[in-house]
Order: sequence, then C-alpha cells, then structure tokens
Amino acid sequence: MLNTGIEAACDAFSREFNVDIQLAKDCGSLAVLISVLIVAGVWGIAIIERITGLPI
Repeated sequence: MLNTGIEAACDAFSREFNVDIQLAKDCGSLAVLISVLIVAGVWGIAIIERITGLPI
C-alpha cells in the first residue's frame, strides 16, 4: 500500500516524466522491499528457534 500511495500522490501532482517523481517512486519500492526482507528475516529466525529449540 505504501508504494501505491506514493505513486498515486505523484501521478496526481503531474503525469509528465520527472526525475524527482521517478526517485520518489523508486524510494517507495525500496521501502517495501526492505519491509519484506525484515519480515522474512524475523520469520526465519522464529522458525529456526522453533525447530532447534535454541535461542538465536
């Protein structure tokens, strides 16, 4: 939703090509990617702890 919100706000501002708008959209995509990686890491650690019984 974060990426979609940023794209909608940028498109509402201007539909023309603008480097700053492209950068804002790319930063939104990066924020989503980082969020997914953090969640995957936390789940991975939780699963490893659950399987091995050892705290990491």
